[in-house]
Amino acid sequence: MILLMLKKQNISASKKPSNYWKDLNNVRAFFNEFALEQGFDPTDPQAWYSCNIEQAMVKKGGFTIREQYRGLRLAVKQAYPELALEEWGKGT
Repeated sequence: MILLMLKKQNISASKKPSNYWKDLNNVRAFFNEFALEQGFDPTDPQAWYSCNIEQAMVKKGGFTIREQYRGLRLAVKQAYPELALEEWGKGT
């Protein structure tokens, strides 16, 4: 019974407020954490080209970000506008 209550608390605690992922600072923080977990520098464009961006879907929020920005690559491009990620093209 206690374990079930803890699981319910964790689920509600991990839920983000409405429009949370519309803030690019939150998206950037998500990708910074993803890059750290994957062992690369998020400010290095070459690192983004060589990582498997779809692995971000496994993290909580990844699916919502993908839907919000019409793709994980587009979300990365918006979260890091200072990076020239042209190799991904405009339609990715």
